[in-house]
Amino acid sequence: MQTENFSPNNSDNSPQEIRRASRSLLVTLAVVVIAVAVVAIFGFLCLNRPTEYVEGQVEGTSVRVSGKMAGRVTHIFVKEGDTVRAGDTLIHIHSSIAEAQLALDEGCEELDMVLNIGRMIRGDHEYVKNE
Repeated sequence: MQTENFSPNNSDNSPQEIRRASRSLLVTLAVVVIAVAVVAIFGFLCLNRPTEYVEGQVEGTSVRVSGKMAGRVTHIFVKEGDTVRAGDTLIHIHSSIAEAQLALDEGCEELDMVLNIGRMIRGDHEYVKNE
């Protein structure tokens, strides 16, 4: 008796041939699943693990504070451990450059007032009103 190979298109297949083909398909599928599982376990155990990350809070020990103008610190308004927000005044800086600029601005304002008074006295109506 000569046996023919199983063919899914052949309608003359016996139930034994169908079972044999199903078994071989299941065995092949099981071997593939086991191989994938072995490779996954090997990769999980042997490959480098990523760096661990820890979440939490960090307290700062120092902060660099700078201003727009040079000068000497004359007063510190906060103490270590105080909570501050953006815009809070932390220190007072004495700056001779800032004082000179303030004196110049005040002098210009006074000069403008004198010139306006002189124009008013002469009768010029082009004086500028200070508001």
